[in-house]
Amino acid sequence: MTLRFKNSVQPNFQAALDVACSYQEYIAPTFKEALAPVKLLFDKPERWALPAIQPGVFAVSEVKFEPDAALGAFLTFQKDSSAVTFSGDVASVALAAQSLKIKYALVDANQIETVFTQEVTILACRISQADVDALQRTLSSEPLAFSLQAGKTGFKSLSYRDKIDQITRALSFDSQKQLCGSLTVELVTADSFFDHDAKLQTLLVSASASTKAETVESARLQVRVSSFALQIPIKVDFFACTVASLSFEKPFLETNYTIGSGSQQVQLSKVKQRPDCGLSFDQLKVESIQSDLPVGDAAKSVTLDSARKVLVVASNDTSLAGHSVKLSVVVDQSEVSNAKAQTV
Repeated sequence: MTLRFKNSVQPNFQAALDVACSYQEYIAPTFKEALAPVKLLFDKPERWALPAIQPGVFAVSEVKFEPDAALGAFLTFQKDSSAVTFSGDVASVALAAQSLKIKYALVDANQIETVFTQEVTILACRISQADVDALQRTLSSEPLAFSLQAGKTGFKSLSYRDKIDQITRALSFDSQKQLCGSLTVELVTADSFFDHDAKLQTLLVSASASTKAETVESARLQVRVSSFALQIPIKVDFFACTVASLSFEKPFLETNYTIGSGSQQVQLSKVKQRPDCGLSFDQLKVESIQSDLPVGDAAKSVTLDSARKVLVVASNDTSLAGHSVKLSVVVDQSEVSNAKAQTV
């Protein structure tokens, strides 16, 4: 940059001066760690230190402490140790659950201020974060579970009252209602098949003809107590009714028969189906026979009575002694194809 001078008394006199300027990027001071939110029990004194300061271009000459006016009456700041002390005065209960802040201004040698904010919460109820964390682990392992058939119009409702009772017992909430305020429950989900009745503490899940078979685990109930939040997970299983929906209670049965002892009946175990599948399983049939005997002899010695769901073993042929017959019995039901289910 060049500066030029003229003299008004002597017009012919002129001068010039070259000026060189250099610029340095300003780097503001900061804390080496983020200022974590502070939670204080209204009648319990507390002390916490600020993180170490990372200087900027210029050294920090001062740390200004500027709490909200209502909060300042209960706080003191020790400049030499950069620590804040909360008095624990019971009068601070009037600030419970309010949005409170402390501003810290880092002032450098050129009096430039960089401001940081720390959130402060005054707690009126005696609920510890450790108790909340332990309870959350339990709730996370025990989701509210629904099971509905996909592609079929229907709904199911489920009360979560037991979960709320579990929370109030674990946190001793009933004895602290006046200090802790109300307990609120909110359904958090992006899915439209949920409905929530907070008054009745009930969730409802619906399915329709267009509902696909899938398991949904993204929804949750968010329970708030004072400044604490708990999550109750929700699991919805939209299942399809297929062969896998049916099975025998016992997949294998075994029996011994004495030749010439007359007719012996082997009761097949019960057929299980998935709830609400609505599948018919009135008919059973033999799918295959395996034996070291000729197939005809084996088929004569062991027959299926589908109506009574029993196998009938009967033979006077002593040549069959020592041999075995294995039958695969399947469910022959109306809505799905044969389902292999039991071997005898």
